[in-house]
This record gives sequence, C-alpha cells and structure tokens, in this order.
Amino acid sequence: MRQLKLLFRIAILLSLAVLTRAEAEGPEARTALIIGNAAYSFAPLRNPINDAKAIAGALQSAGFKVIMVTDADQGQMVQAVRKFATELKGRGGVGLFYFSGHGAQVNGENYLLPVGRDFTSLDDVKQNSVTALAIVDAMASARSDLNIFILDACRNNPIDPDGAKGLSRIDSNARLFISYATSPGLTALDGAGNNSPYAKYLYQSIDAPNLDIEDTFKRTLKGVYVETHGEQTPWIASTFFGDFVFKPTGETQSGEEDDSSADESEQEDPKSIDLAGVYRVEGKNPSGSEYKGMVALTQKDNDFGVTWWIGKDVFTGTGHFAGKMLVVNWGDKTPVIYS
Repeated sequence: MRQLKLLFRIAILLSLAVLTRAEAEGPEARTALIIGNAAYSFAPLRNPINDAKAIAGALQSAGFKVIMVTDADQGQMVQAVRKFATELKGRGGVGLFYFSGHGAQVNGENYLLPVGRDFTSLDDVKQNSVTALAIVDAMASARSDLNIFILDACRNNPIDPDGAKGLSRIDSNARLFISYATSPGLTALDGAGNNSPYAKYLYQSIDAPNLDIEDTFKRTLKGVYVETHGEQTPWIASTFFGDFVFKPTGETQSGEEDDSSADESEQEDPKSIDLAGVYRVEGKNPSGSEYKGMVALTQKDNDFGVTWWIGKDVFTGTGHFAGKMLVVNWGDKTPVIYS
C-alpha cells in the first residue's frame, strides 16, 4: 500500500503543476556568481547579457549577494571565480553559479568560453577557457550547505561543428544541484526575444514565492519544453535531499495544508525508498485526455527501469533520482518528472 500510495501521487510534469509546502527558511547566507558572455568575435550571441542581468535581479530579490561579470575574458572569469570561492568560504550557506554563453565539450570535459579570443582549434579551447569542473571544485572547497550549478551554455559549438554536441554530464553529490539548459549531448536555443527560453523561465521561477528548489526547476523545465515544442528540455541532476526555497514568505501555497503530522514514511530520504513493483496508474495527457494503465518498476540503487502499459501500447524508459524527484527519460527529448 505504501508503494501504491507513493506512485498514485506521481504527477506528469507536462499536465500537472505540483504545489509544495514551503516553510520559511532561516537567514542563511546566499552568494551567486553570474557570468554572461555574448560578444564573441567568432559567433556573437544575442541574449547572454540580458540573461545574466535577469537572473542576477531575481537572485538579488531572493537575498543573494551577486557577483556579476559580462563579456569577460579568461583572466576576468578566473578572477571572478576566485572572488566567488573566497566569498563562499567566508559566508557559507548557499552558493549559486550561472553561466550564459558559449560552451564546448572536448573529450568529455566542459569548457566555458571567454570573449576576446579567436578560437581556432580545440587545443585553443582547452588552454584558453575555464572548465566547468574547476568551478564545481571551487564551490565544493568552500563546503557550503548547498551549491547550485547552472549552465545555459549548450548552444552549437562553433569551433568544431562536427564534433561532440552540447555538454557532457557532471556528477552531482549531496551538496550539489545541477541544471543544464538542455539535456547532455544536445544543444539549446539562444532565443529570439530578450532572453533565452531557459533564462526566461528560470528567472520567473526563482521570483515566484514559496517554490522549493525542485519545483523551481520543474517549472523551468516545463516552460522551456512547452515553448520550444519539445525541441529543448532542461536537464537536472542532484542527490541533494535538504530543503531550500528561493523566496520564502512563511505562508503555505493556496490550497495547501500543514503536513507536519503526515506519515513519517512520506518524509524519508528518497534514496531509501524501494519502488520496485507493478502498479495500477491513472493520469491525464497534456491534451487533457485521461488514461488508465499499468506500470512496472525495476530498481537498482537509484536507477530505474520503467515499463508502462496503456491499452495495447507499451512504453519503456529509464529513470534516476534527482533530489526529491524521479526523472524518467521516455526518449532523448521527453523526460518526465515524478514527485
């Protein structure tokens, strides 16, 4: 019954917004580094500076001390990362890094490209850029309670158009929440408006009151997916199981009740939950039509195999935990988040 109860609470991201009780957070320190690079001589971009300013504004409103640099060369990027790491070590609390600009994957390593250079080869990229891993390591060395790492840098690689596309996956840990503008190995859109699709929905979600970190990024994912008609789907990775709300007001969301007396089994660490089994399921498609079916879950640690039967149709996918969410990939472009 416990498994059945958990699965019946699953909500398909594209058809149902999950409202989550958000409690007032303590006054933990919050520090962010925002980098927006647009003025590339080899392939200028339209929106990264607009994106950086929009994200910075939302974070400042959410209580973050923001360090922001735009159109930065390699030295300025390195200096900003060092300043950011020093601030995190001194203040603790929560750290957030956001980069909008060109990124490139070389032999599985992610490089964030500065402006001010004409990159002529992949060796140029490796020697004259800043690696994503170096920034993750700088944040980790501060031993903050939570580090949020965001890359809106998965656009086409202009240096090696025939090489690896998008960015490679970075492993998370219990203090690290990672989001890319699109899935690893795929490319994202710069956007025709004032912001990239990802930045637009991210700053709007950060600015919304009482959204915890999972719902903030779920709302972002849904907005991007719908606007791009499924061509771009942000990617999330995390094993962070704590609570973090960007803009807490101390009030529960409309229609939500205090769940402090809820069954303890619903509050346990998702990593300890065994979901393997076969279930009856009911749900609603994005079109509004309803369906009934059966689903079988196999589980090995935090990885899942999913088989879903709806009438004569059979769907298979793979899933993994991302914080308090279960992300199931029904193909490269259609991941679904279950809570």
